[in-house]
Amino acid sequence: MPHFKHIEPSSITAEHPVAQFYMNWREMDRQGELTPWSVFSPMQMPRILPWMLLLEKQAEEKYYYRVCGSSCEQLFGQSYQGKYLGDGMPDDATRIRMREFKQVEESGKPLFSEANLPIRGKEFIEVYRGTFGFTQAGEFVDRILVVIAPKESK
Repeated sequence: MPHFKHIEPSSITAEHPVAQFYMNWREMDRQGELTPWSVFSPMQMPRILPWMLLLEKQAEEKYYYRVCGSSCEQLFGQSYQGKYLGDGMPDDATRIRMREFKQVEESGKPLFSEANLPIRGKEFIEVYRGTFGFTQAGEFVDRILVVIAPKESK
């Protein structure tokens, strides 16, 4: 089973893309526990955009990759854009991410983790991940934004 562990955001260096996005996220105007998609402004964080994955919830446990940033493509060795969560990913890694997404959906709060990439031949790469929920509809989390970058990224 790949290494995957939830961590506190304070354990991520302030220069890392995950920490940088979290600083921006904390300043976003929320509606209760949910963060409206309309408050996300990519122009405020151009350095972080290449490290982002945007997934749209299409059905229970069905997430579609709308965006796969260019640095993510290089890191993974492929683009996930236009695919579904789990396509080309080991089952155990998919289950971990599904549980994580569900937790973010229920709480409206981000989760942070450190992990090894669950990609054959790239398991040695250690990353920090930040998983953030947004709402387009206003009633529930229907978009998951993941910021992922190697631990040493700045």
